Amino acid sequence: MESNAMVCRRPLAEEYKITVPSKSKAEDVALALANRGHRLIAAREAGQLGRGSETRGVKESQRVSKPKRLWDVFSLVNGPEPDKDHEWWVAMEEKALRNLARHHGGDQFNKDGLLYRLDAVTASTRRLETLGSCPARASERVAMKLDVDEDLPDSPGQPIRLEGVDDVNWAALEHAYGEATDVPDMLRTLASNNDCWDEANSQLSGSVTHQESIYSATAPAMRFLAKIASDPQLSGKRRLDLLYTLFMAGCQQDLADFWGYELRSGGPVGLEVRDAVVSQVAQLLPLWPSVSRAEQRLLLLLAALVPEGAAVEPVDFSNPASRLAQALLRAVEDAEAVLFELARTYEELIPITEGDGPRRSRIITAIHGVLFD
Repeated sequence: MESNAMVCRRPLAEEYKITVPSKSKAEDVALALANRGHRLIAAREAGQLGRGSETRGVKESQRVSKPKRLWDVFSLVNGPEPDKDHEWWVAMEEKALRNLARHHGGDQFNKDGLLYRLDAVTASTRRLETLGSCPARASERVAMKLDVDEDLPDSPGQPIRLEGVDDVNWAALEHAYGEATDVPDMLRTLASNNDCWDEANSQLSGSVTHQESIYSATAPAMRFLAKIASDPQLSGKRRLDLLYTLFMAGCQQDLADFWGYELRSGGPVGLEVRDAVVSQVAQLLPLWPSVSRAEQRLLLLLAALVPEGAAVEPVDFSNPASRLAQALLRAVEDAEAVLFELARTYEELIPITEGDGPRRSRIITAIHGVLFD
């Protein structure tokens, strides 16, 4: 078959594993992969009965239990692709394989039980035919730096009054490194607003939101961070850092709800943290007229966490996270329409469009997914 499409070869191969409940289905999947131009395809009975499988491109939190006597289909594909947009075509391939596997998949390759070995010409022809039927990226990704400026002043200022820190029983709470008895000193250092601020901020965020995890000490800490962030004495860069921490903590329950996993902290901690952040949004939004666009962007994202919505001034942000947040403040239906539009350009949103979690949580998850775009 002749094609005028530009061929782009990649030096590295992509590996996949799809898990199915029977040998006959494994053979069907293997044939489908061969027809997609995967060069090496093997199938074998799963080595460990009942162990979990992981879908390529989907969080570990979505793992599901395998039934007995499953079959794994392994494949290797190394191009070509219709153009040089490798990340997009990988996303298109993963979407097709998720559909093929009905959400059972992995990312390993093994030559045991080899069923197909395609020559380079056949594999190339089939790859271009199958990927050619997928839509190309709709438009170029918008660089956030063109939309908001995060090069903000970062300097000490007047101390910030912070009351109530000692009213919390921090010894009964925990963070990533154990008892939260050191949190009050970190908060006081932040409120001092002096040259030690950056170190204290790093220590606190690394303790109560370590690697996007949350703990029993996170909710009360977020309330005090919001109080510090709302003070006009704080410089723009320092406030931006705190607003970011507040959003990342506040969205964790929605991420868990959408992907269907339990937070490591367990119990009601996720709800408590989200409620703590949401309860502070009203005192943060009055900052809007006097802060930078970068800070306004984070205020907008925080407003989107409020289930009943929050009033913010109209803005003309074009970055995807802001567009999703603005739409969610209007209606979840509007936000879903924006999500599906953006997924034609931002490949990391494609799995989110396929998920079936709560609708609001889907949009919050999407905002989190494109936060840095």
